[in-house]
Amino acid sequence: MRKALLVVPIIMMMGCDGPAVNLQKISIGMSEQQVIKIMGKPRTVAQQGKVKYLSYEETYYKGYVRLIDEKVESFGRQGDFDSAKDPTQKIIIDKTDKIAMDSVTKFDLATELAKLDKLKKDGLITAEDYELLKKRAIEKAKE
Repeated sequence: MRKALLVVPIIMMMGCDGPAVNLQKISIGMSEQQVIKIMGKPRTVAQQGKVKYLSYEETYYKGYVRLIDEKVESFGRQGDFDSAKDPTQKIIIDKTDKIAMDSVTKFDLATELAKLDKLKKDGLITAEDYELLKKRAIEKAKE
């Protein structure tokens, strides 16, 4: 019976074909080559732009190394990052166009009225058009 109890852990250890997850030897600033020399080939690699995740796992343990510009920026076990999820799942490509707040201008009544005055003085709009546009500008300023 004792021999059977010793054989099971040995068989389980032999079944672990992945690299040993030993993050204690990793430090911030290491190169990817240094990490691979210590940890071995990662099980998976995920990359988005300058951010790369190296994933190492054993039967009951997952470890990740996050590289930015090919240097270690952070590392840890699953759950040490922002959530208990695989950090490689957090890579999201945002293809929406975003407008910077600086480029969005607020409506300025004084500026609009000055523009209308110039258009009227230059003869580009009639007095009637001026009054109509002025009224619209005042209404818009109230919003």
